[in-house]
Amino acid sequence: MNILPKICTFALLAAVFKYSAAAQCGNSVDLPKVLLDRRLHLIGEVHGTKQIPDFVFSYACRLSEHGEGAVLALELSPEDQGLIDAYMRSSGSASDRKMLLESKEWSGPVNDQDGRTSGSILWLMEQVRQYNATRPGRQIYVAAISGSDASMSTRVRDLATRWSAKRVIVLTGDLHSSVKKGNEFDADAEPMGYLLKDLSPISLLADYEGGTAWNCFGAGKCGVHPAMAIPSGRKPNTILLDPPKQRAGYDGTFFVGKIEASMPAIENQ
Repeated sequence: MNILPKICTFALLAAVFKYSAAAQCGNSVDLPKVLLDRRLHLIGEVHGTKQIPDFVFSYACRLSEHGEGAVLALELSPEDQGLIDAYMRSSGSASDRKMLLESKEWSGPVNDQDGRTSGSILWLMEQVRQYNATRPGRQIYVAAISGSDASMSTRVRDLATRWSAKRVIVLTGDLHSSVKKGNEFDADAEPMGYLLKDLSPISLLADYEGGTAWNCFGAGKCGVHPAMAIPSGRKPNTILLDPPKQRAGYDGTFFVGKIEASMPAIENQ
């Protein structure tokens, strides 16, 4: 087995994390007051971009600063929750990252990785880890919730009950975050957001100015693909609380500008 790609990947990640500044709240994200009044936030994304995890860190960080911390639920395997907890408690060393990245989900074949285990998601977790190290009273807990819409809704509901003093931010693919029954593929589909309507969530859909994303078009066909969108003229990292006309089931949108693909955090060839 050729271990050179793994060695190079670990070296690159180590360099990035070694020279990264202490975690702050990142890019400026202005939160309308209505967002501060909601406990459950559903963030619908296109997987495999650099810009959306960057926005989400700032979003979660600012919500945490306005309360007693937050919960950040990611579309990762619940089987890895123990590894995630260990990483978030660690010093973020190369060996700490290695333990996480060698799990089944993170180290799977590159052509089967759909963007949920991207380098930017790992970066997001690292920023939260650094933030937690400086905010003992305002921790952001990272939870893994991937699965069917029904199972994800159950896990999110459990998180909202367990962490009743914290706001819960849920980052998933956009189909899951809709609070409306049905979608473009199945009129009878019951998305995670729809199953959580009794908790009065606020749901935001990613808006972007085209670019590229690492995602999949069929099994084994994952890679960099174009992401087409109509330019909106909005300023990046802004939130518009106006239901998008082209997509039902969302309370508003967040704009991140032109997106760039984020490769899998580790390559296993």
